Amino acid sequence: MDSLEAIMMSMTSNLSFYDGADRCNLQIGLTVVVVVVVVVVVVVVVVVVVVVVVVVVVEVVVVVVVVVEVVVVVVVVVVAVMVVVVAVAVAAITIVTMVRIPKRAIIKAIILAAGCIYLISVLTPAVRTKIYRKASAPFKVKVQNVENRFKLFVRDRGHCSPLQNIEKPYYTLVKDNMTGLSTTFFKLRDSKPTQVPMDFLISGSQQCSEKSPAYLFTVPSVVNASAERLKIRQTWASSFYRQCWMQTSDMKLLFFFGSSGLSFTDLDNLKEESDKYGDIVVGEFNDTYSNLSLKMTVIISWAAQFCKNITALVKVDMDTFVNVDLLVNLIQTLPSEQHPYYVYGRKYHREQPPVMRSGVWRVPESTYPFQYFPQYVFGHSYVLSGPAVQLLADSFPYFPIIPNEDAFVTGIMSVVLNITRFEKSAFATVTKKDNIEKLRQNIDVSVVLNNTSKDTAWDSIKHNKCIT
Repeated sequence: MDSLEAIMMSMTSNLSFYDGADRCNLQIGLTVVVVVVVVVVVVVVVVVVVVVVVVVVVEVVVVVVVVVEVVVVVVVVVVAVMVVVVAVAVAAITIVTMVRIPKRAIIKAIILAAGCIYLISVLTPAVRTKIYRKASAPFKVKVQNVENRFKLFVRDRGHCSPLQNIEKPYYTLVKDNMTGLSTTFFKLRDSKPTQVPMDFLISGSQQCSEKSPAYLFTVPSVVNASAERLKIRQTWASSFYRQCWMQTSDMKLLFFFGSSGLSFTDLDNLKEESDKYGDIVVGEFNDTYSNLSLKMTVIISWAAQFCKNITALVKVDMDTFVNVDLLVNLIQTLPSEQHPYYVYGRKYHREQPPVMRSGVWRVPESTYPFQYFPQYVFGHSYVLSGPAVQLLADSFPYFPIIPNEDAFVTGIMSVVLNITRFEKSAFATVTKKDNIEKLRQNIDVSVVLNNTSKDTAWDSIKHNKCIT
């Protein structure tokens, strides 16, 4: 307090020409200015000391980055506030006293404020130097790496890439081990052993009547899953729809069904759903689990007939959640000019995928005589290029349909037609644990949901653009 009084006496020593009241008012005003400046400096020093203690004692990387950056922001704000406070205080004193303040007093006040600003500007880097001096070498590297990421995040927030968290390369070529597989089997037949049913009770062709979308998302579905279809429309595919559930974007979504075995009530419900959403296709074939390969040939053939100019077809299962923005960005990285005919997904984990002779994935030996399939990508979510869709549709009649839809379409037919297979582990894994966090961080393209609702998954990513 003695030093504060000395400052005030010095600043008012040349104000003897004022009367007692004016001089008292002026001295009170200047005291307020000095006290505010001193309090601000003390607060900043306390914050910095706390940072030093936390860093030196705990050495938590995230705390270092966040707190240091916050302190920098606080310092800038404090400096601005101090300048404003000084200016306002001087103006207030002038108004209250209605007298002219001597230049010497104003200069001293400005010098004091400038000194405080300089002290803060010197103190902040000094504290950071102190932190690094006390910290261990590995910790310094961690701090630097995290700070660099944070600064890049701030700098590039407005124009970041959804792919920034995806591990490179964005694709790898799948190679086959054809040991034990007869190459003569993997050829188109001269005759037509397969009849692809192309009659539709509900065609859905209006989705491509004006122009083909760039990306066509196709979902094999069943009649009694109307609630799940609505969730898909409301969550990961919601950007495809506009007012009155009309799909007007460059991406379209369609659900596919077979009509054989359905009741009149089922068909009426699908017709009503189609009238409301316009995203239903019902073909005339037997819609059973063992017929999934046939169902997929119908879907691909439908796309080839009604949506001839698509960039890519995306096949998605009902229980799979898709990060659409990330997927589209990944597709755009593929070398489609060099490899116009491609399939893209997560490959089966074994070098030679085994053929099952019993159970739901049973494949009769008379249909497929080998113990292994060629390498294929999982059927929960994969991409077919537009040219590959056309090639497959033209070729299906000349090759027998084999159970196991993903092995048939993305494995066997890829070998038969020399379609390039690109692989990326960002596509969903079939696990009991739903890894929503990787979806949120733009690391995974898709996830098979076993225990998590689509609403929960959607809430984790719907506001995301670029995540670090």
